[in-house]
Amino acid sequence: MGRGTNLTIRHGELLNHPPYGPDDGRIYTDNLRNALARDVYISSGAEADGAEWEPTFTQHGFRYIEVHGLAAAPSLDDFTALEMHTAVAETGSFTSSSPLLNQIQSNCQWTARSNLMSIPTDCCQRDERRGWMGA
Repeated sequence: MGRGTNLTIRHGELLNHPPYGPDDGRIYTDNLRNALARDVYISSGAEADGAEWEPTFTQHGFRYIEVHGLAAAPSLDDFTALEMHTAVAETGSFTSSSPLLNQIQSNCQWTARSNLMSIPTDCCQRDERRGWMGA
């Protein structure tokens, strides 16, 4: 990337498809309300190939990213998503003979874990990051 090149990464939970919009592969962001869920990186021109960058002072809940500003299309191998949450210890466990019930239990644990960022959040991808706190 040349000096001053803007690289924009937008984050989203869904892709556009009817009834949310055209089936064009772009991310759907109307549900984010006022949250931009976007990072902009401005190149210094001194980055080596394979330079690494991650945002500071924020986190994004997402399933998809949309990248703008690269000269060529990136591959999936060009990106790594990081799992982030407050360090909490499990105090119990549950298993059953039902694979479906075990998967539901695992999904519940991951949902709670991914919404713990110092305080419980509601939807870390939107602008209601303190939903349970009434703010």
